[in-house]
Amino acid sequence: MLGEPDARTVFYFTLIATLVSGIAIMSDTVHPVTWKNIWLLTGLGCCATLAQLAMTRAYRVGRTLVVGSLAYITIIFASLFGMAIWHETLTPAAWLGMAFIIASGVSSLAFSPKH
Repeated sequence: MLGEPDARTVFYFTLIATLVSGIAIMSDTVHPVTWKNIWLLTGLGCCATLAQLAMTRAYRVGRTLVVGSLAYITIIFASLFGMAIWHETLTPAAWLGMAFIIASGVSSLAFSPKH
């Protein structure tokens, strides 16, 4: 990522992930893409690309330790969305894990060297 544009970094990341995933799923059941689900897949792809661009930029311009530890907050949001939308129940270990994620994010903000 030294001097590379964010879009190029994300392009190569996506290309390699697509190739490796494509090889990995060849031995599994593949669900066909239909007109009913193509809009969902397109939306997911666009949101994932924008998120990857944002995270790549954050790593480039931000404090790496802080960005890296705060990136795990996506796990907390996914868990909370799962509870709110699909009425999932979280185990005590999941709640403890979320507490560790929050504590590490706060710690990285508090103890990272100031510029």
